[in-house]
Amino acid sequence: MGYGRWSTDQYTTYSDTTNYRSASVQQVFTNTDSAPNDVVVKNIQLRESRDSDANPNSTPIILGLDVTGSMGLYASEIARIHLPDLMTNIIESGVVSDPHILVMGIGDPRAGDNYPAQATQFEPDLKIIEQTRDLFIEGRGGGNDVEGYDLAWYFAKYCTSTDAVQKGRKGVIFTFGDEQLARNPLTEHQWKKVFGTKEYPQFSSMGELYAMVSQDWEIFHVIIEQGNYCRSAGSSVVRRSWTQVLPSSRVLNCSDSSQLKNICSMALEILNTPVGQPLPYALYENSELKHAFSGLLEQNA
Repeated sequence: MGYGRWSTDQYTTYSDTTNYRSASVQQVFTNTDSAPNDVVVKNIQLRESRDSDANPNSTPIILGLDVTGSMGLYASEIARIHLPDLMTNIIESGVVSDPHILVMGIGDPRAGDNYPAQATQFEPDLKIIEQTRDLFIEGRGGGNDVEGYDLAWYFAKYCTSTDAVQKGRKGVIFTFGDEQLARNPLTEHQWKKVFGTKEYPQFSSMGELYAMVSQDWEIFHVIIEQGNYCRSAGSSVVRRSWTQVLPSSRVLNCSDSSQLKNICSMALEILNTPVGQPLPYALYENSELKHAFSGLLEQNA
């Protein structure tokens, strides 16, 4: 719901006392056989992000992490280390107002994963770390070259209610993974597997789905180039599938997952840069950011 406030000191204490950052996958993610009912999207009606005295101008942010087999241990590493670092970066930089973060575990509904979509609550404080530990790293997926990244788009549109969107301010979606975007929207059968009895929203193309959701949400995808699929197929193949639907400036390259905090924070900073103002200087000087935002830089050359 989003009524607390993030404290870096509290996170540091939590990390130190639980060995969260250095623990094994089994120690961090306590659900090693199945996903608990309360994070399975089929069982979720709405996730809410509400303004409060502590967070009067909430900004809902969805972080959708690919938890399939091709991501290997990077899924655990990102969830344990890089997402908390990202949240700290966002809070301390003040680049967006009062961030409320929801973490999704994304699998492959088109390849028959048992738990293709899981979601925490929207939270502004340490509870988001605790809830992330409830996610089940299924590690499956299939040989179809795609994963269900679009599930984060469907979820944002049909399973959230946020004060920000209701007041005309957009939320933000980041998905992270190493495979291609699906070529077609969900079929009704696939929808029901993920979203249960909710009414099926039929789209004729991924472009139509993106256009609908992007009315209320800023959408980015970060290509994890360290993932097995991306290393095998090539980052250019993965990127091409994404830029057929998203603007090239919204498809970000990541060769080192430890840079996620800087990449996503920069994306948020650029969102808040007034039209006509120059892009942040760091984009031209930092090699990782220059690589990440190559599409944006080419567009503005």
